[in-house]
Amino acid sequence: MQVLQPALETGAAFQLSPGLQSKLELLGSEMKTSSGEILFHQGTDCRGVYVVRSGAARIFMVDDKGRMVTCRDVGPGCILGLPATLCVQPYMFTAETKLDCTLKFISAEEFQEFLRVNPALCMEVLQLMSSELTAVNRRRTELSQCTQSACNLRGTCASTGSC
Repeated sequence: MQVLQPALETGAAFQLSPGLQSKLELLGSEMKTSSGEILFHQGTDCRGVYVVRSGAARIFMVDDKGRMVTCRDVGPGCILGLPATLCVQPYMFTAETKLDCTLKFISAEEFQEFLRVNPALCMEVLQLMSSELTAVNRRRTELSQCTQSACNLRGTCASTGSC
């Protein structure tokens, strides 16, 4: 499988505030993983979210040509699987640990119930989703400008711009 590496955005994706992190500590179960373990696969049914407590993980997707596109490296305080959990849809990405990790797994049902009874924290999660959507739209605009110009990265941008 060909691996494409666009410029990575590190850590900022779905970074939880310390307050929200502490509230989520009361939920779910702790798990420890080794480097290289898959947390979830692109296209599989969503089971819930993973909060990175220590270590690092990578989210990536495989495009329609079978190429792996690295989207982000994330570290402590980041939450993985949030869009799929909120939208009750399959995971859009694959998440793999880059280092040994300690994670908090929270089932989709438990996480959604938590948001229903904590409206202020629900708003914070919505702000996280809004920030991510803004970043995706910014990258989409940059990709559009790149493909319309004589940019020497057009081939790379065209195949990696969807993350």
